[in-house]
Amino acid sequence: MMYQGNEYLFPQIIDMYNKAHALIVASENMKEYLIEKGVENPKIYVQNLWDLPEKVDISITPKFMKQISFTGNDGKFGIMDAFPESDVALEVYGSDKREDVPQNINFNPFISDEHVLLNKLREGGFGLVWAENEHVRNYMHYCNSYKVSTYLRAGIPVIAHKSISCAKLLEKNHWGILANTLEEAIDIVDNMSDEEYQKYIESVGKVGFLLENGYFTKKVLNEAIYGLYVDD
Repeated sequence: MMYQGNEYLFPQIIDMYNKAHALIVASENMKEYLIEKGVENPKIYVQNLWDLPEKVDISITPKFMKQISFTGNDGKFGIMDAFPESDVALEVYGSDKREDVPQNINFNPFISDEHVLLNKLREGGFGLVWAENEHVRNYMHYCNSYKVSTYLRAGIPVIAHKSISCAKLLEKNHWGILANTLEEAIDIVDNMSDEEYQKYIESVGKVGFLLENGYFTKKVLNEAIYGLYVDD
């Protein structure tokens, strides 16, 4: 699914999945997609979010800033070419510096230490999980993005496209902003109040404990093991 040239492998993979006692998949969208492709295994369990067992400095309180952070190399995502000039800044961690971008895009060195990165992100603003590239965006509709867990573990709300695999989870739990375009997302940030932002921070803070202690993985493993022995 990530690489279009590998589609010929689907029959072999589907056959293997149908021989498994149980499957753990990344999202509800992935579950539905595999069933459409021919998976008949009745025991399919959904992970939803990857855990991130890393501590953060709880003495740092995320502050409301008209700032959006993006971690990773932007080459396959195409965000910088689509990010409009505005009062909202884009802080990029990991991509090479470019001169042909709006003045509100700032480049920061790659941070390899996860603990350091989380505490830097925790200073405030929002975390961006986005792709302008249609193939990558389609893949994000099914996959489980580690970036989502990174921002939530840092304690800041997520900005994502409405088609992202965990959209319902983000919306229902008030963990971030869902939008159809970057312009729409930036407009929401630009017009947000500090009071509204703090409500996001309060909601996001609740999931940090779960991510740190592996509860999303524990939950799905318990469900899968239980399902091996009990038919509901």
